[in-house]
Amino acid sequence: MATVKADHAIFERQFIREELEKNSYRVKVLAGIHKEANEYERVSFGIMREIYHMQREADRLSDELADVAGYSKEHDEEGNPQGVPIPRYQNEARRAREAALEDVRRRIRLLEGREGDQLRAEAAKVTQDRIRDQNERLAEDHEVRRLAAEKQRSQRIAARVDKIVQNRQHEMR
Repeated sequence: MATVKADHAIFERQFIREELEKNSYRVKVLAGIHKEANEYERVSFGIMREIYHMQREADRLSDELADVAGYSKEHDEEGNPQGVPIPRYQNEARRAREAALEDVRRRIRLLEGREGDQLRAEAAKVTQDRIRDQNERLAEDHEVRRLAAEKQRSQRIAARVDKIVQNRQHEMR
């Protein structure tokens, strides 16, 4: 009895953790991205959002494929009546939904794998280039300010030197 309760508690904790993770993911997707996000963050979020929507589509297609229109009354080997589910979608409609589901799952795998990695790598390069350019502009601005302050100082010194020279010339007369 104690092991049944322990197993149930473990299952319950696992279930709650999975539900919280799903909800957290959903909230992030629905909330959107902050306005100051860089290219890498935008692409990563876009991938996450696309996967989220494709997973919803996969869930919808799976539900349609699992949908039952009714049950046929058949008998097992012993002659007992047994209800056999009749899928709502059959033949071409079923194959079309199965193909669409496989296509969605394939696209999710690509975005979670190679294609998503490539998109993120390209976005990371763009972000790094922008950060490098921004740092270069900041360094240049700092140098311009430093040189301007140095020039102003030189001009003040030159003006004082001119006054001293004028005073000495005036004294010599």
